[in-house]
Amino acid sequence: MAAWLALDAGDATAASQFARDALDRHAAAPTGAPWNLARTWTTLYRAQRALGQAEAAAATLSAAGTWAESRADQPLVVQWITLMRAENAAQGAADEARRLYESAWSRALAGAVPREMLEVAKSYCNFLIDTGQLQDAMRIVGHVSRWAQSNYDAALLQARLHHALGQTSAWRRTLDRARQLAGERALPPEILDSPHTP
Repeated sequence: MAAWLALDAGDATAASQFARDALDRHAAAPTGAPWNLARTWTTLYRAQRALGQAEAAAATLSAAGTWAESRADQPLVVQWITLMRAENAAQGAADEARRLYESAWSRALAGAVPREMLEVAKSYCNFLIDTGQLQDAMRIVGHVSRWAQSNYDAALLQARLHHALGQTSAWRRTLDRARQLAGERALPPEILDSPHTP
């Protein structure tokens, strides 16, 4: 969990170290919560990408896939590994990324665990917005908007979507809510300027 929190706080170096330490200690050991380790693999991958360590991230992706092979009966493990593969494909294979994201999202919907749905939605919506697929982003955000009054990630997704859509009033309202829920977290600078209206 320390790795997850460090990455959420923007400290990729600490997240990488915490994740690596956790995996060294627990990846080969029996556990009643393998999905937490799957999330830790994904955290390590994301931290390495953020640090520009492409080769290390590729090695982590491969190692995580091998680790997950014996845990294919665990839906959340499959969901997290699929999400990591989607994020990797998003670096240059948009169609494959879309397929993998849809697979991860379908699993999250089936599981109906709010935290897991939000984790997939954050990554998937960023991909959809970055690639101009705003109608599909609206579909995903619609599923998690019920939590936007009290959850920072859900509020931020709404603000990001309204910014991309050029909906100034809705963007301002949802940005204010995200700011109220942010605590010590810094809002992404790319959504702070007024959006361009269509």
